[in-house]
Amino acid sequence: MNNTDRTFALFLFSLVLFGTNGAVADQIDLPSNQIVLLRTLIGGSALTITAVILGRRFTMPEDRRQMLYVLGSGITLGISWIFLYEAYILAGVGISSMLYYCGPAVVLILSPVIFKEKLTAPGLIGFTAVLIGAILMCIRSVSSDVDPLGYLLGIGSALAHAAMLVFGKKVTGVDGLENSSIQLLAAFATVLVYSLATSGATISVQSEDWFPILVLGLANTAFGCLLYFSTIPKLHTQTISVWGYLEPLSALLAGVLLLGESLYSEQWLGALLILAGAIGMELFESRTGRHIPGAPK
Repeated sequence: MNNTDRTFALFLFSLVLFGTNGAVADQIDLPSNQIVLLRTLIGGSALTITAVILGRRFTMPEDRRQMLYVLGSGITLGISWIFLYEAYILAGVGISSMLYYCGPAVVLILSPVIFKEKLTAPGLIGFTAVLIGAILMCIRSVSSDVDPLGYLLGIGSALAHAAMLVFGKKVTGVDGLENSSIQLLAAFATVLVYSLATSGATISVQSEDWFPILVLGLANTAFGCLLYFSTIPKLHTQTISVWGYLEPLSALLAGVLLLGESLYSEQWLGALLILAGAIGMELFESRTGRHIPGAPK
């Protein structure tokens, strides 16, 4: 496996890890903002300690804009999680997830302007297929009796998600471990400010909650974000946008395998559309030589 394929594989693995977030968080008896606060604190601290042990120096890059991109990606990551978890409560997981994953669509549409990347027909067709698939997976959870604020929070999470992807993809001059450490600590600081302003900083954790909290913080957040933020600067925007829908697909499967949830026919169809759209786009692009995963144009 060459470096290009390895980068792509690690990116996909990070998405699968993120997809289990909901199943793990379901085992934690804490308010959503406190779960996000703990996961960013544990994840950011773990990566920072690892960097120090390995002798990495957190030096300011020569191009100061790179540090702004790193901080920007961390702040928008924290904002997106705040909005998303609050939307879960007001609008439900289904509609909130569907709105959240409009973020990659925003980035894909803007990529010719922001990243000077040309959109291809196979990419657009593949993206349309996975977007329809994501809607089919979530549509059964959508209720007409939804607080309008839930929709606004969901849209806010999508816009913050898109901003995080843009900032993260622009980071090129910072080491992956240092990059992820700073991003998670910036996300933690963002969530901390929000928590202090809304509910205070007191967190009461039951003993049985510590295991899923540590799994969420160390595996899903620290390790997952290290893989994710280290790989997206090296990937084509089209690849990030299309394959990013592997995360809600893996979340759905995690609900089936870990929480005993059921899949309906339209959700199976949605899962197939996601896989077919993503894999079909990559196979076509690779065969024509116009695009290889992990090789930005």
